Amino acid sequence: MKNTGGRHILRITAYYVYLLSGILFFGIPNGGKETFSALIMYLLGTFSAYIAVNICVKVSCCGEEMPALLKGIFTIFGFFICCALFGTYSLEFADFVASISKDYGGARFSRFFVLAVILLALYMGKRREVSFCRSCMLFLPVVILPYIITWFAFLGYKAEVSDLQPVFSLAVYPDYFAKGFGNAAGIFILARALKNNGEYKEEKAETAVAFVLFSVTCILETAKYILWYGASGLSYILRPDMTMLACVPFMNVQEIFIFSYFFAFAVRACVFCTCARHFAENISAEKIIPPWVYYSGSACILYTFHTAFSEFPVEEWKLITAFFAGIILYYVPQKIKKTHKTSRKA
Repeated sequence: MKNTGGRHILRITAYYVYLLSGILFFGIPNGGKETFSALIMYLLGTFSAYIAVNICVKVSCCGEEMPALLKGIFTIFGFFICCALFGTYSLEFADFVASISKDYGGARFSRFFVLAVILLALYMGKRREVSFCRSCMLFLPVVILPYIITWFAFLGYKAEVSDLQPVFSLAVYPDYFAKGFGNAAGIFILARALKNNGEYKEEKAETAVAFVLFSVTCILETAKYILWYGASGLSYILRPDMTMLACVPFMNVQEIFIFSYFFAFAVRACVFCTCARHFAENISAEKIIPPWVYYSGSACILYTFHTAFSEFPVEEWKLITAFFAGIILYYVPQKIKKTHKTSRKA
């Protein structure tokens, strides 16, 4: 893909769709009367992830050739972290769909779409940046559709001002901070999959635009829910976005939400499916294994993780944090070594 404005738009869209899929998949923080405070903690977690991502991107661009043993350990570690994240998303998908729809909640339905996403990820990863970014561009209208449609629920709307008074406090909500961090930190894995050829400044600018757009979206959505339900009413609503769709005339809330929810799952799962396959390709130093072996082998292991995580669920932010710790342990010693060599030559 040439270095043009269109290329930057595609990459920004891919980052934004990835972030947006997180709030559709897990929902925007809902703290009842303290929803604004919960949102602040969520956005703090989001921008903490942005800082961590940029640090890891800069550190990982050290350009040093790693020892074979260390590289192999890190590659296997990254492969299993990506598989575990896929297992986390697929388990969440299967459980949530079952809770909102009896027709689509069966094991056959969830397994079928998990396999479909694995196959989609293998296709999207074939040409890396081109296929993935263009797919995200196609997914954007579908993922953002529920948020656009729900604004039409305000036709003829009348509000009781006394109900629209959220409580603002500076209390710390570690759960919301962790959710914001976990949702956003995966952009590092996405950025490495797209491979910007070490163009750190461009990558930093592209992710910054995506983070700002995502933050504005979260603020608008939170304001929408408070206006509609009132600050106290949010305490009784699990997923305000899904419930608001039921208030839009001439809309089938269940079908629209499930359709968008599936594509949100597909976006996030495809990122880690693709990265898992890339890690698998890097395990072998010699390129003598046919590509189809990596494709089929990664697909089988990913599906195994989907089955295993039904018994041993792990939170998203914990896996992402473990991956970042691995990045630091892998790259920082090499960065320090390179700095020492440079200082000695000087």
